[in-house]
Amino acid sequence: MAAVAATLPQICLRKIFNSYNNLEYNIGFKRSLVLINRYWCETLTPELWGDPFENCETGEGYELLIDTYLKCLPPIVLKNLGLVTNSSSIAFDYPSYLRHLDPNVIFSGVKIWVEQTIRPDIDFFEKERRIMAIYCALLGNFMMRAKAIQKVTLYETQFVNFFNFSGAEKCLSTIQTFHCNVGDDGAIELSNLLQSALMVAKKVQKLKICLINIDICIDSIVRNMACFIKTQQNLKAISIECFERDFRKLWKPISLHFNTLNDIRLVSIKFNERRPFQLQELALIPNLEIIKIYNCENLEFSSNQKINPIAFKKVYRFKVENCRKFPVNFIRIVLSRSNKIMKEVGFRGLDTNLEILDLCIKYCTKIIRIDTTIKRSQLSKLIELLQVCKDLQEIYIDDMIYIDEYTALIGNKRNNFSSEDGNEFLKRLGKVLPRKVHSFIFNLDWWFTPQSLESFLESCAVRELRTLSFPLYKSFSFKHLDVVLKYCSGTLKNLHLNTNKHIPDRDLEKARDNIDYVIFDGGEYIDDNYRYYEGSDDESYDDGFDSHYDQRKGEIYDYFEYEDYSDSDESDDYD
Repeated sequence: MAAVAATLPQICLRKIFNSYNNLEYNIGFKRSLVLINRYWCETLTPELWGDPFENCETGEGYELLIDTYLKCLPPIVLKNLGLVTNSSSIAFDYPSYLRHLDPNVIFSGVKIWVEQTIRPDIDFFEKERRIMAIYCALLGNFMMRAKAIQKVTLYETQFVNFFNFSGAEKCLSTIQTFHCNVGDDGAIELSNLLQSALMVAKKVQKLKICLINIDICIDSIVRNMACFIKTQQNLKAISIECFERDFRKLWKPISLHFNTLNDIRLVSIKFNERRPFQLQELALIPNLEIIKIYNCENLEFSSNQKINPIAFKKVYRFKVENCRKFPVNFIRIVLSRSNKIMKEVGFRGLDTNLEILDLCIKYCTKIIRIDTTIKRSQLSKLIELLQVCKDLQEIYIDDMIYIDEYTALIGNKRNNFSSEDGNEFLKRLGKVLPRKVHSFIFNLDWWFTPQSLESFLESCAVRELRTLSFPLYKSFSFKHLDVVLKYCSGTLKNLHLNTNKHIPDRDLEKARDNIDYVIFDGGEYIDDNYRYYEGSDDESYDDGFDSHYDQRKGEIYDYFEYEDYSDSDESDDYD
């Protein structure tokens, strides 16, 4: 057996390794694969070091990574930095394997390393100088030695324009994913960085823009971003979050890529009431496959205008959340035209939810995932939808009241006890749950007894429930847990609960012996791509784009008032 493992082709080994990429808590297992033998080590080490900061959860982890990268610096650079280290212990050229460049994370790692290794009595300004010097040295080394950076994430403050570093033109010309979310402190540097980036990175396929955190009005940022978008050669996916005034200036260069785009996401854009965004423009994107619109206002759609006959026929994922007065006619057009291939739909926090459920019943019989908010008066419609959608695999049910008022509830504690009675709902749900369902997320603040939970699990025809979640229910007890173990032990991989204060340690230990991941997080995990650690087999861009919900903390961006920008004569042309 060992002989066979030692001769597996490299492509097979990489496939084995990458099959664990979505298992966040399995980094130790992935590292153990490198230790099987020399051949596995040489083949898989580049994969492990493609994004080494991703799984750092402690200061010690950052310190060890930075220490390793410092040993890879040329001796003359180490001398100039005043550092003495043993580079002979380095077995691989680790900087050459880097695929994801996140300068902010690297800076944080350097800061931790300096604080742990430099004597504590050193002058504050000297410490800051050393941090910046080491940070720039590491970035410069990455530019010179990394073979092909595929993803760049600009987050918070950017301290240096690494696109001007020696070797950057070759190293960064292979970028395929570019994330830009920078605050006021990095605004000026961002403008310069974008100006340099548009001369280097022209093969970006996934672009995520967030300019909402920049209060300083710098027109050069938007102008350079528009030019950066224009210069791309094969842009396929874009997520944009900005003020309406800036969106108008960015939309023109985006429209140049309509023939290649297949994924469009609009986030937190309040369009002017006198100049609403016309959703008909999305019909001009012939290969559109994914549409996601979050927390936007003043969007219009006219069903009287003629639309391209092939528009929206390739859409397989369609989600709209927390958009005031969203035009139902647009939802009807998209669902009716894509009903043969539509796989995932999500409509949360909309005031026309009942009408939308009717449309889903009519057009979405082949979907495999449904995300929806629900009111008690709409339960029968949801039951009817589950009865016609025989292929459903993932069900996410949310609380309509909670989502509608999410901006007012951020940071506030909910009542200690659930007010809505969910017993009858669970019982009815169990009788109609499709057989293929493997993930059930009950994200409602409704109470239910262990007996109702047992009735639900006993009556449902589901064979292999892998994910079960009750993230808002605060009274989940050891009796509820016993029911889960009785019916789901052996198949359940993820159990997500609000709190463990009603579950004794011995019962919790028993659950963790039978379930891979038992998670308690106070109900804060509200995630658009709620897949836990199983991942997805499709080739979507969800790995590159998160929703406006933070994946780990579930925090929603703070609510703020947008300025009311009136029609402007300012030119949108940045040729």
